[in-house]
Amino acid sequence: MKKLLLSLFLLFGVQVFQTVQAQLATADTLYHIDVHAHISLKPYNRAYGLPDAQPELWCEQTACAQGVYRFPNLLGAYKKVPPVSCCNFNNLVKGDVKIAFASVCPIQREFTQNRFYTKLFLWNRYKLAATMAYFAGSNTQKILDLQNNEVNYFTEAKNELNLFMKSAATHSPNGKNSYRVAYNYADIAQNLAHEPDAISVVLNIEGAHALGTGIPHTLRMEKKNPEQFYQLLTQNVTELKQNYPIFSLTLANHFWNQLCGQTRTSKGLIAALINERRGQKVGITPFGYHVIDQLLSTQNGNRILIDIKHMSLKSRLEYYQLLNEKYQNNIPILYSHGGVNGIENLETAFKNSLQFKRDRSKVNKKSYLHQWSFNLYDDEIKLIHQSKGLIGIMLEDTRLGGKVAVKSIKKTIDWSQQQKDEYIKLFMASPLHIVKVIGNVSAWDIIALGSDFDGAINPMDTYQDASRMQELRFDVIDFLYRVQQNRLAITKERYLFDNAEIVALMYGLTPEQIADKMLRSNALNFLANNF
Repeated sequence: MKKLLLSLFLLFGVQVFQTVQAQLATADTLYHIDVHAHISLKPYNRAYGLPDAQPELWCEQTACAQGVYRFPNLLGAYKKVPPVSCCNFNNLVKGDVKIAFASVCPIQREFTQNRFYTKLFLWNRYKLAATMAYFAGSNTQKILDLQNNEVNYFTEAKNELNLFMKSAATHSPNGKNSYRVAYNYADIAQNLAHEPDAISVVLNIEGAHALGTGIPHTLRMEKKNPEQFYQLLTQNVTELKQNYPIFSLTLANHFWNQLCGQTRTSKGLIAALINERRGQKVGITPFGYHVIDQLLSTQNGNRILIDIKHMSLKSRLEYYQLLNEKYQNNIPILYSHGGVNGIENLETAFKNSLQFKRDRSKVNKKSYLHQWSFNLYDDEIKLIHQSKGLIGIMLEDTRLGGKVAVKSIKKTIDWSQQQKDEYIKLFMASPLHIVKVIGNVSAWDIIALGSDFDGAINPMDTYQDASRMQELRFDVIDFLYRVQQNRLAITKERYLFDNAEIVALMYGLTPEQIADKMLRSNALNFLANNF
């Protein structure tokens, strides 16, 4: 009898041990990956020009708001910009983000070159600079130096990259956590296996102006000595490849950079202060094609992938053609942060309208999705899927949603379950549309999280910073379960899909599997195949 009881006890103990072991193994996979976040933007730019200031990547960076104009406060504009850093390393730790794509993006001088009527009415140069500094996440001196053409983007990019390189392996204030700059996927795998408290940082650059283009010096060089400009571009790309493990680079950003056209992104007060129009109808220039070849080449160092975010319609069409004709479609297409616009054909959209006229507020009045051209068209989704690329979904309602979606959120009570439901519906609208366009379960393999935290965005109220990523995972799972069980009634009158369509688009995957693909495994697989 004793032997029987002992055997039962041992058997039960083994089963319990195996169950706990399985739970722990599952828990180990429940971390998150963000494929686009500006970890260093505020720390670096707020310490600019201050000899004793040490950029702090771990802790919050409070906004510099001294000497700003008061009228934006009356309009509620200051409330739309997070005053502290959303994706500092402490927040990443709290959100269990173990791999973060750190986007380095020198502030473009056109943000400080205000329109004539802005200068006429807002004549106080220092107040205007302080106001722009608040929105840019910088200090006032940086804005003044940009106005005076005293800033070289290439130097700025290297300084910001060096901030990561020099501080790598430093520990958090509590001494428990650290971060490591990853040179390749093997480094990431090593960190995941043996450094459970370390964050792997994947370096990326937003905007090819970081190569030192789009400044007065290179604008003159383009006209007077184009060969010298080609040599400068070659030299700068080579220097980046030799000194930094950069994974990807967006060819465009907000303003003309001599390499390719860009989409319109600003609206409201910011659009009134600045002028983004130059370059919006332009494609890839000869200099841009040269840079693409240099970046994608493996003869001068490791390949740096092109991120198509911010590229104009014409530029994207020309890039896809280049991938087909020169690279036989063997280069994965990366779209790091944004959403979808629900419009079928990119080429038709380009031919039928001037881009800066097409991207106006009225096109979103009756739309659930944001229909501006910085979001993806259906035929682009198909190309990304065919290339085994990746689409990062950002966390800002006014960039993902049209007026219909934004109004539905505004009608809710702050921090209510109803508000959270509207936010998660909007966040999931882009992935569901992607899967509908592809019409296959494999579509779930190209979707990731690209928050754009600390970029020029106002994050969703329910997911204000990186510490909320565990909550985002739970809400995605909860949303899909409630849809499956008809506990959340969704109709086509108020949304793009009803309950039955959403269940069909899950293709038999569980809510947990979908959440893990979007928030972790897809990005990890993309790194394994391309880094």
